[in-house]
Amino acid sequence: KFSISPSLTSSVSNVKIRVKSNNTVFAQKEGITLTGSEVNIDNILGIAPLNSSVKTTNLTFTWEVSIDGGINWFSASTSGPHTIHWVNKMPLETTLYDLALDKACGYVDGDTDIPGKINVGIDNEIQYNPAYNVTGHPLNIYFSIDGAQCSNLADLMRCLLRSLGESASIIYIWGGCKLDTICFYK
Repeated sequence: KFSISPSLTSSVSNVKIRVKSNNTVFAQKEGITLTGSEVNIDNILGIAPLNSSVKTTNLTFTWEVSIDGGINWFSASTSGPHTIHWVNKMPLETTLYDLALDKACGYVDGDTDIPGKINVGIDNEIQYNPAYNVTGHPLNIYFSIDGAQCSNLADLMRCLLRSLGESASIIYIWGGCKLDTICFYK
């Protein structure tokens, strides 16, 4: 949503808008019509990646407008800082959560060993507790003061990997009791 001041008394069509960070244009939209005192613009398409690794950054954007087909650009405003989570692929989770991106991108922080860094991050942050099952969404583990059992941790790792667009499935291997023994854990 952009405010226009002073308010336009007639419309201006075929306007272009672009967004830059550190003088690199990375998104723009054309065919915009300005009228009145504000305009809503959505679906601004990216044209250049700013990052090629999995991590989180905070960027300030410079917004520019052109009314002559992109020959001349005029500063419209700045915004930010904006928290941007950079992933290499389209996320695979059906519902994407900020917490999952915060944790996964934070654990990886530009490293190329995505599964390894997420595994270490979970291990460093979540206490393993074979007697405590965290119910509900895997991200609920981050709110558990009692830690989590291994199946919960596997679910969490799958969730974080899929939030980054990495294919992940769970295979359970249990080296517990003998087949003729019933085991109970407290």
